[in-house]
Amino acid sequence: MAYQTLSTDKQDDMLVATLAAQEADLFSHTINKQRFETMLLTLPAGEFRNRVGQLLADTINRLTEVASILDALTTQLPDQTRIDAAKKRLGI
Repeated sequence: MAYQTLSTDKQDDMLVATLAAQEADLFSHTINKQRFETMLLTLPAGEFRNRVGQLLADTINRLTEVASILDALTTQLPDQTRIDAAKKRLGI
């Protein structure tokens, strides 16, 4: 679609900002997964261990979702020159 008010630069900025947010989400869930796995090595049986186990399962599911989002988003990204320009405009 040809947008009348949304410039190519703004579109690029939006896509690159979305990429940055998804990468941050991936990073956050990855370190949470590692933390939960480490905790489960030593936590005694009980409610808290069960809760951490559930958090780990939820985190693994979310990592799958984020990977899928990133795969789809990658096909929508502009070329690297435009990505670099958007990152500069966005300060990232």
